[in-house]
Amino acid sequence: MAVQNLVRTDIRSIFSLSVPMLASLLLEQLIGLTDIIFLGRVSEISVGAAAIGGIAFFVLTMIAFGYCIASQSLMGQANGRRDYREIGNVFHQSALFLAMMCALIMLALPFCMEGFFNLVVQSDEVRAEAQSYFFWRTIGIGFAFGAGIFRGFFLSILQPKVLTYSSVVMVLSNCILNYFLIFGFGPIPALGIAGAAIASTLAEILTFIFFVIYAVKRKHHQKYGIFDWFGFDKRLQIALFKLGRWMMLQEIVIMSSWFFFFVFVEHMSERSLAISNLVRSVSNLLFLFVHAFGATCGSIGANLLGENRANEIDGMMKNGLKLSFMITAPICLLIGIWPEPVLSLFTNIEELSAAAVTSVRVMLLGYAICIPAVHYFSVFGFLGCTRESLIASSFTSIAYAAYAWVASVSVDDVALVWTADAFYYACLGVFVIYYWRNASWRVALGKEKSPLQSHTH
Repeated sequence: MAVQNLVRTDIRSIFSLSVPMLASLLLEQLIGLTDIIFLGRVSEISVGAAAIGGIAFFVLTMIAFGYCIASQSLMGQANGRRDYREIGNVFHQSALFLAMMCALIMLALPFCMEGFFNLVVQSDEVRAEAQSYFFWRTIGIGFAFGAGIFRGFFLSILQPKVLTYSSVVMVLSNCILNYFLIFGFGPIPALGIAGAAIASTLAEILTFIFFVIYAVKRKHHQKYGIFDWFGFDKRLQIALFKLGRWMMLQEIVIMSSWFFFFVFVEHMSERSLAISNLVRSVSNLLFLFVHAFGATCGSIGANLLGENRANEIDGMMKNGLKLSFMITAPICLLIGIWPEPVLSLFTNIEELSAAAVTSVRVMLLGYAICIPAVHYFSVFGFLGCTRESLIASSFTSIAYAAYAWVASVSVDDVALVWTADAFYYACLGVFVIYYWRNASWRVALGKEKSPLQSHTH
């Protein structure tokens, strides 16, 4: 009996799925942005230190993110086949792996955290605050991993609206806690940058609790068996690791290159570091639009593979790219013309805001290349091209870091260092063009099974 198609690939359907995804990403991104917004009212040192401490933390969480892309790919294909028990098994095996990963990270951190920050950060003040931020953020890393698995699950079953609800919980709790813990309130002392990190950690814990309650209320634990004990499935663990190892390494490489970018500009000056964190915050807002359409298309693509409709992926991706350009490009133009109001959201230090204007405009120029390159690159992991994704990101990130280092020691103006973004996207685009034309999923055309189905059967 033929399985009824579950997903549509027209522009309207992609848009309808992307909107809740975008809302979720936007709200989720506000966790980091609210830290910057509040710390931008404290000092330039705090703004810069949050960049280094925050990205050091995200290097660790991106390990889980890369693994969750692999599990989401398999869950998406199982959803396309309506193999709901397999979704629960993938969810369970992913949780086991990330629990072990979390335990190893927590055991290793006390022995290497201080030495690492001493090695890479030059300013004593920045180092102390960055280390404090990183420590308190890492306390809740297990809940961050758990929330990542749930996000992958809800995306794989094409229910992105749940992510919007969870993000509302995260942002509201983070904003309230930021205000109380950073500036102090009543008996609560002003904790500064440590307060920002504690607030974000508590917000992630509340978000994880929300996911658990929502899954139980909607009886997902009964339909998919996500809380069932499947034991240790060696076959599936190997399949997930083979698929996820490349994405984990990829995310480590990408985030590490960003981390060293901030280390390089911190060596230029504390002002350059603060400017760069503001610019990265603006860039992250824009990147959400590109990532939302890419991630949505990736989820649809994984379902298409499960439904043996690989021949529709190219057309679906073109529709997604049109939407990405139509929405992201005008926003880039508006920010380029009037950057001051956007920067004023992140800091009330007028000199810092004015100094960041040129760097923002340089960063925006790279988005003409960023939109198509990142849109197609975003779906590689969802479609099973994890090895190709790692190769592309590794070479591109190494070239990016090298470019940023040379620029940072050659010029005095940090705006010129920000040309590294356009260089990064140009390099990525070259790899994307080659790998997209030779993608491994194309062998599924005209066949009954996708290349990855052998991992789950």
